[in-house]
Amino acid sequence: MKINHRNEVVSLPRKMLCVALAAAFAAPAVAEEDDEVVRLIKPESNVSVGVGQVSGDNQRFGVYNGLNKEGTVGLINFSVVRRDDDTGTWFRATGRNLGLDNRDLRIEHERQGDWGYYLDFSQTPRATPYEIHTDLNGIGSTAQSYPGYVAARPASTAGGVTLRTERQTAKLGFNKSISPELDFRLVFQNDEKEGNRIFGRGNGTVQEFLAEPIKSTTRQIDAILDYTGDKLQLSGGYYGSFFNNHNPYMQVAGGSTALSTAVSTGVAQDRIALPPDNYANQFHLAGGYQFTNTTRGNFKVSKSIAIQNDDFMPVNFYNAANNGVSANTSGRTNLGGRLDTTLVQLGLTSRPLKGLTLVGNLRYEDRDDRTAVARYISNVAGTGAAPVVTPYTAAANGTLTTDGFNEPRSLTNKSGRFEANYLLPSGFRVTGGLDVEQKEHSMAGVRVVGYRERTDETTGRLELKRAVAETLTGSVTYLHSDRTGSDFKNLVTLNGTNNYPSYSVLNCGAAIPGAQLQVTRCGLIQPIYMADRQRDKVRLAFDWAPIDSLSAQFMVEDARDDYGRGRGNPDIGARKGDARLYSVDVTYSVTDNWKLTGWAARSENWIDQATIATPTSNAAMTVWSSEQKNVVDSYSVGVRGKLLSGRVDAGADYIFSHDNTGYRLRKDNAGTAAVGGLPDITYKQSTIKAFARYALNKDTALRLDYIFDHRKISDWTWTGWTYSDGTQVVQRPEDTVHFIGLSVNYAFR
Repeated sequence: MKINHRNEVVSLPRKMLCVALAAAFAAPAVAEEDDEVVRLIKPESNVSVGVGQVSGDNQRFGVYNGLNKEGTVGLINFSVVRRDDDTGTWFRATGRNLGLDNRDLRIEHERQGDWGYYLDFSQTPRATPYEIHTDLNGIGSTAQSYPGYVAARPASTAGGVTLRTERQTAKLGFNKSISPELDFRLVFQNDEKEGNRIFGRGNGTVQEFLAEPIKSTTRQIDAILDYTGDKLQLSGGYYGSFFNNHNPYMQVAGGSTALSTAVSTGVAQDRIALPPDNYANQFHLAGGYQFTNTTRGNFKVSKSIAIQNDDFMPVNFYNAANNGVSANTSGRTNLGGRLDTTLVQLGLTSRPLKGLTLVGNLRYEDRDDRTAVARYISNVAGTGAAPVVTPYTAAANGTLTTDGFNEPRSLTNKSGRFEANYLLPSGFRVTGGLDVEQKEHSMAGVRVVGYRERTDETTGRLELKRAVAETLTGSVTYLHSDRTGSDFKNLVTLNGTNNYPSYSVLNCGAAIPGAQLQVTRCGLIQPIYMADRQRDKVRLAFDWAPIDSLSAQFMVEDARDDYGRGRGNPDIGARKGDARLYSVDVTYSVTDNWKLTGWAARSENWIDQATIATPTSNAAMTVWSSEQKNVVDSYSVGVRGKLLSGRVDAGADYIFSHDNTGYRLRKDNAGTAAVGGLPDITYKQSTIKAFARYALNKDTALRLDYIFDHRKISDWTWTGWTYSDGTQVVQRPEDTVHFIGLSVNYAFR
């Protein structure tokens, strides 16, 4: 049968024809509506490509991002997100800074609540913020050498080099839901680190520059099984860390005869050991149990064993005949280092009454140093075919404070915390707490460093918080800490006499005026973290929100440390210390499209301590008091907003920081006022970061970034430093950098 299509169309009812025409003309509007729906329900992906320009070489702006050299760089970023609605599977791929040296790349694939895996790669550079001028040969290798030896070598005129390291990290993670209660997670990480950093060798009169060759691999594995029940939750597993240094030692040729193959009896510094291989294994279990609706307990236990048994490198003694014999008289081929750490932690949180919350924690950590003990230092004498090596003896070495054996350092830390939080009438909330900590250190009979066997510290704190007004909330906190402990152990020589060797003239057993009094001062300079100390700290904090568009936070903290009159007579060691912090943080929304932010902070840290200046007799003893103060002022202002009916997003931040460390010195027992000291170390940084993003359409935008970075430093510890071999370390007193970047961003679904 013949069909006349034309007649069919002509014979359509008038109503259907009108509907068809209306639908045809409405198609753009429907398509636009569908596009809006797609934007709401489909995940967005984007890619950004551009170029950036660094205005000049610098020492600090590009330390961790690779932008320390003048030139053009690529600006490449992307984010791809895909979702399979049928299976609930997600795929994500992100890349950041792919055109720079601090790049990141990550790929993820997962089905929510079932399984997932990811692969992550990152690269982190670090450039030494100094310029090195050196004639050293072999930088970058384990075989380095100096040119011909000159007793007073002139400063090097070689071109400057910047040492740098680069860390490449690859991480693979996997997770699987085994059941509604069980989940398994596995993470493997591989770090490769290569490069060079400032190194050296020397003695009291000669210091020579070297560049440490770095090439190492660190692997970590973390396997965890999680259990989640109605009341009981557990998480346990295994963690392992394995470090392998591909450069076990470096060989050095030439340089000063005092450091190279010695012509007199001694150990030459022609071979220098680098960090040894080591590994650690840990098994851990943590969990929590909901006893009632108001009471919950938690715990954590772990056991780890760290091993360092990398073989020693060969080291020789040399005598006048230059005949080498092994300097290793210990009878061991490796350290046999082992550290066993046991951790047990218990906690309980309860709300027994309305408005009252109680928290308690107990923690026990035992670090048992089980490193093998052997004699590594011996007497060496003789000028014949081979040196004569003999152990230390009290008869020959009575004034020494070491018997040549290594000293294992074990530490047991016991601590507990109790805290109560109670809601008082009139909106007051009071919190009180008590922390107790005891540390026990292993002790050796003959030591290189003075020590204390036990320290005990108790800290009490009280906080009162209240909504002062509808728009203002304030709190005040007070803490008091008291640290004491067992008696300090003075250093003991092989012949049994107390001694403190840092002052060679001060012989505690010598027949000089006041010798018996000086015995009490021997070994009185002890580690500050073990010293008796009382600390009082007060903190005031306020949150203020007078209107919806304005909020501000204020905080003031003052801490004061008192170490008493010092140890012995006349008050040797740390005496007092202060710390203060002031900060304010403000956010203000000018309109719906414009917002201002700002913050400012000032920190002050000060300490006063005393020492003795090489006394020749008790009467001539001079006590010097040194004062160190660090002040850091920093602030920032920022603005964010929209222009041209929202088509342009723009913003800018200004950050300023001034860090100043000062040193003062005075004679305490002479009553002399400040007589000088060391120059201040100052560091200033001013940075402006600005951006503007212009939307060409819904999916395409142009972005302009600008950074101005100015840094000024005055650091006498590096300024004008020259090694004995002529190597110069140059620190720029001032750096100014401009960075500008232009990129285009495209979004798709």
